[in-house]
This record gives sequence, structure tokens and C-alpha cells, in this order.
Amino acid sequence: MKCALIQVDPATRVPANINLFAAYQGLSERGIECRFFAPDELVSALAGVVGEPIVCGVIPVVKAALGLLGKTPPSPLDYPLSLRSFLRRRVWATTLDVVRGDLGSPVFT
Repeated sequence: MKCALIQVDPATRVPANINLFAAYQGLSERGIECRFFAPDELVSALAGVVGEPIVCGVIPVVKAALGLLGKTPPSPLDYPLSLRSFLRRRVWATTLDVVRGDLGSPVFT
């Protein structure tokens, strides 16, 4: 039987965000057993599953789960360089601090 591990907020023990709640709802409606875990319980949650679980959580938690399962995380789905000229906007790597600061022009127009 397939098993899904759903990340919860440690304080409330409910899915950590709306996307994780939607994953829980959809998976449980399909008859998939759902178990909840807080990020610090990931290792023990994985140890209690037979087979390969579906792990639903924030990106760092899912990457950690993939590593513990011996899987390589996929590469980010960025825009290919060959298509950048069609984006009609500038795309660059930065931090939220820079974006929140004064860049001299609107970030999204």
C-alpha cells in the first residue's frame, strides 16, 4: 500500500500550508494512507514506512527526504537560456532583501 508523509506545523500538528493540506486531501481521497510529520521527525517518519513514500513538504524538507532515500533531487525548473529573449522581462538571481530595497525600478510591471 502506498503511503504519503505530509509535513505539519510542529505547534499545531496541521498541514504546514494550504498546498500541503490540498495534497493531504487529494491523497487521502484516493485511498492513500497519509501520516503526518514535523520537520524534526523526518528520519523517524521515513523509518516507519515500507517501500518508497510520497513525501509532501517544503522544498528543503523534500530535498532532505530524497537524500535520506538515496535519491538525487531534480534540477530546478528554471527558464532555459535559449528562451530568455522571449520572456519580455529581465530574470536574475537575487535575494528578497535586494528586491525589498530600492532597485531603482519596479520589479514586476
